[in-house]
Amino acid sequence: MASASKKRKQAIRRKKKEEAKNKAHITLPQQARKETKESERLRKSSFPLLPKWSKSTIALVVGIPGLLASIYALMPKASISIGDRLDPNDALSTQIIVSNDSFYPLYNLSLSCTGGTVNYEGGGEVIIKPGVTLHTNGDEASSIGPGQKFTTVSFCHTPLGRPTSFDVVLRVEFKPFLFPLTHRDFRIVSVRTPDGKIATAQRPYP
Repeated sequence: MASASKKRKQAIRRKKKEEAKNKAHITLPQQARKETKESERLRKSSFPLLPKWSKSTIALVVGIPGLLASIYALMPKASISIGDRLDPNDALSTQIIVSNDSFYPLYNLSLSCTGGTVNYEGGGEVIIKPGVTLHTNGDEASSIGPGQKFTTVSFCHTPLGRPTSFDVVLRVEFKPFLFPLTHRDFRIVSVRTPDGKIATAQRPYP
């Protein structure tokens, strides 16, 4: 009888162990599913607009450079380059070539020196004060088309003789198509060549 009682107790203990084991197998997946649902809920509630916000930001960042490039392309642009010298002994007889870098014509083109200093042989000097213009020879053109060039006869010409040095501001004034009258300033200076002669060069202007 004692043996039978002992067997019953053992059976009861085994049954409790199996129930506990089964309960653990059931509880763990349920807990995992619960945690997964909770994590998903928190993710959705914390960043509901992240995808839309990200797309809008990317589109804005990508679009700004393109917009700025378009605006710059539509702005009136003119540039200059140094041409030939008509008189080998006179650096001021150097031709200035104006290029229309816009997509439309430039009208009422004119050139003048609006500042700087010109020194001449014998000690002569001309100081061009800001606001006072010293016009060039052959310095005007009624219009210049897109991609076209206009060449002056000379620039900052005075009757004082041959220059020994100069540092002047050359102003190119023009009226772009559908834009008001505007201008660009360029710095033109004299430089000494290895053989001691005077040459004309362009330098950056603030």
